[in-house]
Amino acid sequence: MSNNVDLSGKPMKSYGNTGTPITMDMGGFWCYYRNNLGGARQSFHKTGTHNEARDEVLNLYGGTIDISPIKVERHDVFGNHTHTYYSECIWDSCLKLRDRI
Repeated sequence: MSNNVDLSGKPMKSYGNTGTPITMDMGGFWCYYRNNLGGARQSFHKTGTHNEARDEVLNLYGGTIDISPIKVERHDVFGNHTHTYYSECIWDSCLKLRDRI
């Protein structure tokens, strides 16, 4: 007998390690950065993590971004600001948690 059954013997559905349905809207990330001319830019991305949001910015606009600081704000589905991540260089591989609200 498989370990993936409930007490009645029916197979359980798995949605990963979050316990929420995969189609549930979990909010998104606002990314703030500068382009190569020094102009302030922002973009919103519906991704799973803050690093994926930064990667989306680089994939879309990487050719027009020099070394720029980046700030990534996580907003839940209701628009509440929950976390802020930052880095002095958008090309860094890891962002640091600055605020948890």
